[in-house]
Amino acid sequence: MLLLMPRVCCSSLLSNKEQIAELMIFTVECGVDFTLSYGDIDEKFYRTISSIYEQALKYIVDNQLEEEFVDRCNELTQSSQGIGWGFGDWMMELYSDYLGHMDEEEDLK
Repeated sequence: MLLLMPRVCCSSLLSNKEQIAELMIFTVECGVDFTLSYGDIDEKFYRTISSIYEQALKYIVDNQLEEEFVDRCNELTQSSQGIGWGFGDWMMELYSDYLGHMDEEEDLK
């Protein structure tokens, strides 16, 4: 019975695209916060977190959720600057590729 609980929980989650994006971004936030709290990790860790970030950004764009997540993604990018193994650079590049146009639109307002 206990093993069925996560499936029930997850099946309701899968019907809400914003919650899925929320979970993906939250995972990346946890990775960045962990590094900022405990210090430099290894390259594999940073590649994994940046891969999840890229998947999240793609999902956000594909589902037209940019407005809901642009500020948090920007904060993630800013807080990752200076972290080792080129992680901050990867995060900035991914943000620019997927949501950089949002900053340009904001500047025009």
